[in-house]
Amino acid sequence: MMGKKRKPVSILVTGVPCTGKTTLALEWCAKNDWTYLSLNDLVEQEKLYAGTDQEDMAKLVKLDELEHEANEWIRRQEKSSLIDGHLGCELGLDVDCVLVLRLEPNVLAKRLEGRGYTPSKVNANKMAELLDYCTIRSIRNYGEKNVFELDTSGQDVRGLTSQFEKFIDSGSKGRFRPHVSWSAALLAQV
Repeated sequence: MMGKKRKPVSILVTGVPCTGKTTLALEWCAKNDWTYLSLNDLVEQEKLYAGTDQEDMAKLVKLDELEHEANEWIRRQEKSSLIDGHLGCELGLDVDCVLVLRLEPNVLAKRLEGRGYTPSKVNANKMAELLDYCTIRSIRNYGEKNVFELDTSGQDVRGLTSQFEKFIDSGSKGRFRPHVSWSAALLAQV
């Protein structure tokens, strides 16, 4: 007797820059024959921006157009897929669930500095992490029951993919519900 063919799933992996989204997505997709979409690459390829912010040199992304193009891509997939991007929490994508990657704020700041982010951009992203920005926006745009978190602090690529596999195997339950809190670190900032 043949087993049932599993319906392909689509998962958005989001979070502030440098939390491990792309590392996890590329590794998982390569090893598990899933398709991959980088929202950043889609913005570049389709020129989905209106210019560049002169202060921090960030692209001024046309979010409605990005959402439309990403949803079109998702609808065409015949295999399970991961969509990767920090802007994903701002969109309404046709995904089965959202996994917000979280990272200890001081480690995050060091990674951002290592990538050459300006001090103001480092501080803005660190504050976004401290205030649960991506989780809150994801809950608003996708619903609380569809949003999960994974703390990537201290994880290498093998640890990340192992945690993601546990997330997939759990059927998106329990321990991955929003729970990561940097409240002690936030209080230390004041």
